[in-house]
Amino acid sequence: MRFCGDYSVTVECGNHLESRSGTTAYKAILNSHAHLRLIDATQPAPVDCEMFKITDVVISENTGDRLVQPFTTGDTFKAKDVIAIKTDGTEVPAPYDGVMVFPIPNAKINTELCYRDPDPTFC
Repeated sequence: MRFCGDYSVTVECGNHLESRSGTTAYKAILNSHAHLRLIDATQPAPVDCEMFKITDVVISENTGDRLVQPFTTGDTFKAKDVIAIKTDGTEVPAPYDGVMVFPIPNAKINTELCYRDPDPTFC
């Protein structure tokens, strides 16, 4: 959609195996449709939230590439903090102060170890 001028949003609703994830996703869809006045429903009340804009990614290039700790989405890091170590021992420092997004501790080769955001929004 973005290629033709529209936009899209990804809403993280929890772990796919959590029983409440489906309910959270359904409520998010209903609330977004109500907010955009696509359905006849009461406007949802504002809530505190976090928004992340993924700006770059760390790729697992070899079997032994790994994150240096069990990060979770929202964990912060400072510029030059080591966030991953490659199989050959090369350290991967953070290029800026930022937030970890979707870290994957057991990433397969040529997939994402993690995404990063330098400027999270707290709305």
